[in-house]
Amino acid sequence: MKKKTIAGLIAIVAIVAAVIFAGCIEEETPVSIPTPTPVSPTSSFEIEYPVTAYFETSSGSFQVTLYEDGTTFGKIADEAIYGEWGIEEKTISKIEYLFGFKDATGSGAMYIVLFSNYDAILDPGADNIPGYWR
Repeated sequence: MKKKTIAGLIAIVAIVAAVIFAGCIEEETPVSIPTPTPVSPTSSFEIEYPVTAYFETSSGSFQVTLYEDGTTFGKIADEAIYGEWGIEEKTISKIEYLFGFKDATGSGAMYIVLFSNYDAILDPGADNIPGYWR
């Protein structure tokens, strides 16, 4: 009789354990995380011309003014330069200009980047001269 009691007790424990664990185990459903859709810039920041950028270098100050008609006028130390400008790249936070100029020594071209926070860089990638614009 002892064997029947032990066997019955084991059977009851097995059934109770199966019932307990049956409620704890559930199928995992994968959580779907929505992927963000990239937002393309709808517009870039705009600048009202004329705009003047100011830079300081070890050799002196430099300023360049871009006019609405596409002309530019600048001053390096006391030497005047003049020419034309065009937009190379325009994003929601910056506008990169290429301006060609003529001065007493000849002609050349430079890049200038104006940022939406009023920072500026003259000749980016080469000298990276920091400045500001207004």
